[in-house]
Amino acid sequence: GRHESPGETRLAAVLRDLGVRTTPQVWIPTRQGAKRVDALLDEHPVVLEFDGAVKYRSPAGSRRPDDPAGNPLFEEKEREDAIRDEHFEVVRVVWRQLGDPGGIHRRILDAIARCTRRAA
Repeated sequence: GRHESPGETRLAAVLRDLGVRTTPQVWIPTRQGAKRVDALLDEHPVVLEFDGAVKYRSPAGSRRPDDPAGNPLFEEKEREDAIRDEHFEVVRVVWRQLGDPGGIHRRILDAIARCTRRAA
């Protein structure tokens, strides 16, 4: 597959088992430039992101703790805000949630419902 990490691959397998159809590694145009997402539902503007802890680690001593520049957590927040500004819902999944496919499915259905209400 076209997944970038073991976590994304596991999430894709869970989604397949749930019958949720997605396209991996989709670029979404935003006002801050195109942003690539882990997966996009095929029939709804719902983004799925797998979050491994490594993504948010910053090099020790690289900046002040209160300085957002170059901080992976702040950068990810800005990226997600840009995606949401384009009217996408974002569902984030972490390792421990992969053991609860029903919980992931409920969160996806809730995100679809929010999209549907917004479009009405």
